Amino acid sequence: MFKVLEKLYKEKWSHCDGLGALIISPTRELALQTFKVLKVVGKHHDFSADVIIGGKVFTAFLCT
Repeated sequence: MFKVLEKLYKEKWSHCDGLGALIISPTRELALQTFKVLKVVGKHHDFSADVIIGGKVFTAFLCT
């Protein structure tokens, strides 16, 4: 993940340039951990990030 962020930073990629990378995670937990790291690392840069989780209703996932 950090190599991807480094490449986007070197190319001066911004949220205006559209999708720069798509990171696919095998589990919800890993997707959420990755998203949290991206938010911390990217807060001083012009990156945008979001997380999309499929499967069960997310509120049901939080209650279990």
